[in-house]
Amino acid sequence: MDYIHWVDNVRNRVKSDRSKSIGLIAGTDIALNDTLWLNLEGNFLDAAAASLSINYKF
Repeated sequence: MDYIHWVDNVRNRVKSDRSKSIGLIAGTDIALNDTLWLNLEGNFLDAAAASLSINYKF
């Protein structure tokens, strides 16, 4: 993934280090009822990250 930063109308692109892109992403959805569920995701190996969201279908 590349990151593009704008500072004072100057574009700065930072490229990803492709040698560190061996991560593992795992996730699951947990239904609470017919319209509401939890989404859990984690990123492992080359990063330590997690996310949790509450989703509603309308």
